[in-house]
Amino acid sequence: MTFKRILNSSILMGGAQAITLACAFVRSKLIAVLLGPAGIGINGLLTGYSGNIFALAGWGLGTSGIRSIAAATEEYKAAKFAAAKKFGIQLSWFGLILSIILFIPVAQLTFGNLDYSLEIFITGLGVPCLILTSIFTAVLQAHGQTKTLAKIQIITAFISLVLGLPLIYFFKTIGIALALFITAVTPLLASWKFSKAYQPEPVPVDPADLTQLRKLGTAIMVTGLTYQLSAYTIRCLLVDSMGISAAGFYQAAWAISGALPGFIFSAMGTDFFPRVAAAEDENKARELSEHQILAALILALPVLAGMLTMGKDTIHLLYSNQFDESIPMLSWLTWAIFLRLVSWPLSYWLLARGSSQTIIILDCAHNISLVVMTFFLIPFFGLIGTAIATIAGQVIYLIIMSIIVKKRSGKFLSSKVLGAILLAASLLFIAHAGTNYFTSRYFGVISTLIISAISAGLYFYISHYTTTPNTK
Repeated sequence: MTFKRILNSSILMGGAQAITLACAFVRSKLIAVLLGPAGIGINGLLTGYSGNIFALAGWGLGTSGIRSIAAATEEYKAAKFAAAKKFGIQLSWFGLILSIILFIPVAQLTFGNLDYSLEIFITGLGVPCLILTSIFTAVLQAHGQTKTLAKIQIITAFISLVLGLPLIYFFKTIGIALALFITAVTPLLASWKFSKAYQPEPVPVDPADLTQLRKLGTAIMVTGLTYQLSAYTIRCLLVDSMGISAAGFYQAAWAISGALPGFIFSAMGTDFFPRVAAAEDENKARELSEHQILAALILALPVLAGMLTMGKDTIHLLYSNQFDESIPMLSWLTWAIFLRLVSWPLSYWLLARGSSQTIIILDCAHNISLVVMTFFLIPFFGLIGTAIATIAGQVIYLIIMSIIVKKRSGKFLSSKVLGAILLAASLLFIAHAGTNYFTSRYFGVISTLIISAISAGLYFYISHYTTTPNTK
């Protein structure tokens, strides 16, 4: 797998993700104009609720299914898919029942009343669709159908936007819930259609394959659920201490900082994960992870620079002037995303290679500590306390992950990768610090263009001199 291929797959999924994000921000802009920060806060809470139920009921099927199918020989792929399909149908029913049971108590716990219980109920109905979607996307990912997955993302983005905007305009918060439901249904229909050509002939389900999916899925479910719960708990802490608008300010900053470089993480799960799962040994897996880190830095660096130097304009453009309290948070959270660009390829490696217990312990400890730090920092720093806690948590996570890498492969990250990380951090720091001395908005544009040129130069240099053997 050449470094250039990693970049190309990242760019492909990045283009689709960019369209998805553009449509999502158009929807958020309408919510911000109609309902203000409170509307964005409700949107974030509904999205978080759906994510919590999906993380629990989905049982990590998307990831475990990819790993199971991708790592199997052609002879056994049909059996692996049959097991994933049966397990997915069972989980979708579980998700539906769970959503019906929990929507009233969740509404009461989150808002202190049942004013938004209908919105929570409608949002929860999309969970079974998300679970079923993971079955078909797992097949496409295992067969390397990156272009098809990108096409599904684009279709979902446009249909959700066209149908969702009128619903939000006329029905306000109910419309937000309906738009989220449409966003869950559309990829199910698209992935089902496009995966037909890659679905093998039906075969009997092997109970051993179901057991394998449940076992691996347990680790993924626990880590995913703790992540979702921690994010949801932080929003609830803000609602409880500062009101729904505070959750809206947090959601706006978090959506921008996490979503704009999100194409990197999308490509990581689409193309990188199945290839690491099929790598020959731990050294090959580490090399793939190092190249993914380099690709992530090169592709995301211009975006991160833009967020650090033009945060105010970004907030006003994507939301409104009512969201000025999100501006300082955006800078802090952007640095947290930079750290995630380095740590996530390593965690994907550990997950792909079967380190279930390690991942569970590490991710649970990280997410719990994030909530605890946020709880203690909010009274002293307000909204900024959530961002400070996020950065502190990412630093600790990266240090521990580096130690685990050394233990598994016998080596730390190579000097080339460490040098690239240091160079990228230095460029971002200079650009960010410069905003304190040059208040003109043109400084942000110029510095971002310079960093973009450097990233392009690094791309051509590394793609020419750095390659990795193909892995199947």
